Amino acid sequence: MFGKATAPNSWAGWFEGNVMINGNGFLTGMIPITSDANLKTNVQALTNASEFLDQLLPKTYDFLVDEHPEIALPSGPQMGFIAQDVELILPQLVKQATIPATYDSTGAQLTASEDITTLNYIGTIPILVAGSQHQQATIAQLQDQINNCCSAQGGVAPQGGSEHRMVPQENDLHEQRLLIIPNPVADLTMLEYYVPKAGKVSLQVSTSDGKPLATLREELAEAGAYNYSWNTTKLAAGTYFCTFMLDGAVVVKRAVKVK
Repeated sequence: MFGKATAPNSWAGWFEGNVMINGNGFLTGMIPITSDANLKTNVQALTNASEFLDQLLPKTYDFLVDEHPEIALPSGPQMGFIAQDVELILPQLVKQATIPATYDSTGAQLTASEDITTLNYIGTIPILVAGSQHQQATIAQLQDQINNCCSAQGGVAPQGGSEHRMVPQENDLHEQRLLIIPNPVADLTMLEYYVPKAGKVSLQVSTSDGKPLATLREELAEAGAYNYSWNTTKLAAGTYFCTFMLDGAVVVKRAVKVK
């Protein structure tokens, strides 16, 4: 089937009702989605995006191509979400659909109809944007707290964990860095940090909304590579920020603890 629009703002095709495309769709232009303000009501700011992001579980997978020959499923490794997982968190993005049965030229049934769960991937974009904005606002808030904080004199011994200085590898000390291993965090999580020059070091943890939780370590440190064993057993599931400060220079990393 071929359709061509010959006049400006005309349609080469118009379908009333649901449309199923069993295969890839190739476009040379954009995909406008109906989003006019005049078509909407009860518009509100999305304020809890970070909670959704913490629960979404991106996966890699392969489609069962051979088991479903009637569907033009893509082959090879894929990345995305499992619709049933997302339905538990964002049911408004999930819809049920039915793949119709197929028949040969004599009317004999080749494959039975099948109910499947579909996901509106475009609906996840506002959550990603709002979550990123919230994270940037939190980082800015942490930066303001750091800038307004009075530096304590001397050092404070670590609490709730242990510290060990590692032998630096070549090129390790060119920049101030912080690694969280693993992340999502385990009950005992390693914070690896690199001190490019001697100075006052501080490791701090705060909640996703910027509320300080603990100072894990604060001391004068020589240039080198260090690690700190962070005990997270008393932390509830959620998002946290780990801040590594060196003489006012700041590195902030996002840490997630799942149930």
